[in-house]
Amino acid sequence: MTLTLRGEGGDLVLGVTDTGRGILPGDLARLGRPFEQAGAPEQKAAGSGLGLSLVKALAGLHGGELTLRSRPWEGTEAEVRLPVVVEDQTQPELDLS
Repeated sequence: MTLTLRGEGGDLVLGVTDTGRGILPGDLARLGRPFEQAGAPEQKAAGSGLGLSLVKALAGLHGGELTLRSRPWEGTEAEVRLPVVVEDQTQPELDLS
């Protein structure tokens, strides 16, 4: 598994890549919805199917997105892209007169 973190334009991009079994195209389209899982029954029994849907929802709440790419038998890449917001650091002047 490889984790990456980079700035790209005005975004912060977190990537997670593995070289596992990958995800079939039909399953990939469903992932990210609550309780959806991919793989064999024994793989599905290991989780609830909420992880990716929570990541997708939290990214969306912050103006970002989750992208999944996969090739069967080669691996999967998940990418969370979040906009970077830089707030003005100047302090307002106080009128003490």
